[in-house]
Amino acid sequence: MGYEGAFDPIRYVEHVLPKEFKNFDFDYWSGHPAFLDRPDRKAFVDFTDGIQLFIREEVMDGAYRGDNEDRFAISHEIGHVYLHRNKAKTILSRHSIGSRNQYSGDPVLEYEANLFGGTLLAPPSGISPLMGIFDVRRRFRCSQDVAERAIKDAEFWRSLQRKD
Repeated sequence: MGYEGAFDPIRYVEHVLPKEFKNFDFDYWSGHPAFLDRPDRKAFVDFTDGIQLFIREEVMDGAYRGDNEDRFAISHEIGHVYLHRNKAKTILSRHSIGSRNQYSGDPVLEYEANLFGGTLLAPPSGISPLMGIFDVRRRFRCSQDVAERAIKDAEFWRSLQRKD
């Protein structure tokens, strides 16, 4: 934690989301049945009774250590909170963990949360034309996939500015 210029998803979950959403709660617990059913699940958001974010303990530990994939997993779930909180009575996860009418594995919702989470970690506005993938990864503490997407997004936004 504390990387210069890097978004801190743990601090955001612990300090910002509870202030923005009165019905928000989070827990770091690997014993949740959804984690037991799917050992590959890192985190998920449950909208069935407010907004509940569950993060596997190992993912929290990894994010504290600066693990890029774990930081992305939490940022991805933050994306679900902002983008999909109107999906009342739904649990959003990358993998369906129950009946299709209760749990969502909607690829569009997952793609949106991926874009949102990646943009939190590596905002295009913070990427100069001279930065390469390594520079973006180092500055924003993100994965190669997130860095590649951020560079493409930054180029897109710069191209729009040139047309004005």
